[in-house]
Amino acid sequence: MHANQANPIGAAPATSRAATLVLGALLVSLASGCRSASTEERNHWNSDSVGPRVAYHLLGYPGTQTGKYENYRDFQWQEKQGINLTLRRHFLNRNPENPSQPLDPNYGAERPPHSLADPVTYMHISSIATGLVVLGATGGSAFVPIPIDSLFGTLEEGGGEEFAEGFRGDGNRVSRHTRRVPPAPEDFRVKNADAPRRTFGN
Repeated sequence: MHANQANPIGAAPATSRAATLVLGALLVSLASGCRSASTEERNHWNSDSVGPRVAYHLLGYPGTQTGKYENYRDFQWQEKQGINLTLRRHFLNRNPENPSQPLDPNYGAERPPHSLADPVTYMHISSIATGLVVLGATGGSAFVPIPIDSLFGTLEEGGGEEFAEGFRGDGNRVSRHTRRVPPAPEDFRVKNADAPRRTFGN
């Protein structure tokens, strides 16, 4: 074999290293995009808007400025529920929105803590798709299911705390990080405590 002849054995590691670098760059950009404030997301002249724009174009995450999602964890949860509903309708012929079918008490439930304590929800079907991509990129030598959406949710602000919360086993299956859970009384603050108060007499 000539020295200048291409080495097919060494090509795979080089490709893997390049793919790892690209994936790492995307993780940093998307993680920062999930944490950026709404004012930064709308400012295209600010370098902090790069992450949110990448997250929007690659993942469809519109950010928090729409008011529909409290954070990326809420977004990925609703996306997964939409996928689950589609699969149930087409493969199991079950539609919880059909009044002619039995009522599903779990349909429309609050979001549980975003944690690997619930591996089926955390990994979900998207990790299988990612594993198939890795399997093809490595020539069928490795199947690595990567839950990209779930990882982005864990990497954003508050994600690590919620990840650990799922393993505490306190029986609370509703995440306290969702905006649909009423805040505790001590979480309320008076906006203008020193402002003069108006009184209304008879």
